[in-house]
Amino acid sequence: MERRQQFDAEHEGFAAHQLPLPAGASGLRPFTQRLRAVLWPIGFKVVGVNTYDGKANPAQWLILCEIAVKAAGGDEYIMANYLPVMLNQSANNWFLSLQENSIRSWDDLKKVFTDNYMATC
Repeated sequence: MERRQQFDAEHEGFAAHQLPLPAGASGLRPFTQRLRAVLWPIGFKVVGVNTYDGKANPAQWLILCEIAVKAAGGDEYIMANYLPVMLNQSANNWFLSLQENSIRSWDDLKKVFTDNYMATC
């Protein structure tokens, strides 16, 4: 069983991610339609993570983001969709320049993010 399906099976509250997606789902263009279909936890709020400016080690910064998003009740769908909120303007410009539908998962996003910013830290 795929990891996502296994997680959903073990955590009923997240099973809504398997519902059919509405036609023309909005969201961030680099994400696939499936990744764009996110259900935000009630009261979701991330604290304790500085905006990414391209100077910090991206792998270490992403670890902090993962911890903060999980602590706020988020999953990998939330992590991916919330990441652009935690980027400064320059990093957001890079993110929005990614090819449409090129990011299928949080792991995909972490890889392209780390590959892009590792040389700058």
